[in-house]
Amino acid sequence: MCGSGKKHTSDSSSESERKRSRSRSLSKEKEKNSRALRGLGSGGFKPGEEKESSRFKRREQTSLENKYGKGHGLNTRTQTKRQEAIRTRGPILDTTPPKTVRIGGVDEPVAKLRPGFEPGIENEILNDADGKLCPKCGNVMDRTKGLQVDHKTPWADLKIQIATYKVCKGGVHWDVALKKDALAEYNRRSNLQAMHGPCNASKNGPRGNDELVPKRLTEKCPGEGCTLPKAK
Repeated sequence: MCGSGKKHTSDSSSESERKRSRSRSLSKEKEKNSRALRGLGSGGFKPGEEKESSRFKRREQTSLENKYGKGHGLNTRTQTKRQEAIRTRGPILDTTPPKTVRIGGVDEPVAKLRPGFEPGIENEILNDADGKLCPKCGNVMDRTKGLQVDHKTPWADLKIQIATYKVCKGGVHWDVALKKDALAEYNRRSNLQAMHGPCNASKNGPRGNDELVPKRLTEKCPGEGCTLPKAK
């Protein structure tokens, strides 16, 4: 009787220990798999964990392919969703701003940056101003003492008056100004005057507002039936 009781107690202890060992193993495996699935490719691994995670993923991938055939794996559902999204989203639109627009059979450059003065116009205005009064300080202007060409109406206000065109580029509509129109307005003789350099600098016009950035419109392009000028 005593021998039988000791054997029963030993068997129960062994069974309990096996259960605890199996439970610990399952918990460790579950935690390892969970960390691998959560952090794979995200940079959230501790030193040495990334290799272990990659090995786990390869084992799981191989296991699923052996069971269900080639093409089945951990990312099958994700790949299916991605392929469905690509199939249903339609054509990919080109959202980069246009550089040229075809008007009257000619590819006209699109204005983006602040234009410069045309050759010779600065010398013409500064030579005419020699000996006249500075419109800012009222002192006599001397060409040898640092004169500058000034816009009577600031460029920030002037550029708003430039005509714009609604154009289509790759299924996206834009509102753009032509470079030739911006250059003509910037060099309009009636809006230019000479001024002392310090006087011109003291006008304190708006800063960082020099560019003529093409504006993307939110309206939807009708596609092949679009009649707007084509841009590139």
